[in-house]
Amino acid sequence: MAGKGDIVRRLKLIRKALGINQKDFAGKLSISASTYCQIEGGQYLPSYEFIYNLVDVCKINLYYLMFGQGEMFLDPAAASSGRMEEYAVNREDVESFLWYFRESRIVQYQVLGYFRSILIREKEALAEELKDKKPSRKKTR
Repeated sequence: MAGKGDIVRRLKLIRKALGINQKDFAGKLSISASTYCQIEGGQYLPSYEFIYNLVDVCKINLYYLMFGQGEMFLDPAAASSGRMEEYAVNREDVESFLWYFRESRIVQYQVLGYFRSILIREKEALAEELKDKKPSRKKTR
């Protein structure tokens, strides 16, 4: 099993991927904000009940949480449905895109190529729009 620091790091990544703050995340998981802050701060290991709620409520892949392997979410479309509605995105299109992206290397290659070109072409605009946010994973190159 992973160490406490690894689980805490992935817990932070999960919360940030959902786009919510510590207080709202704690409420979603039916625990107090102070308890959650202590868990995320590494003072306490999450209880089995907490992990069960996290998997059940947020559709987290338990194997990802414990070992850092596999997809973060069991169903990425369901996990981010709140954000999809916030931006008035057509849910069916997003679910279709996510399925093709997971299943097709051709789609992955094309989308990632397009994504890189956007990052290069729109670097300044993206920096301004996202100045208070950080990506959940750092670039490896």
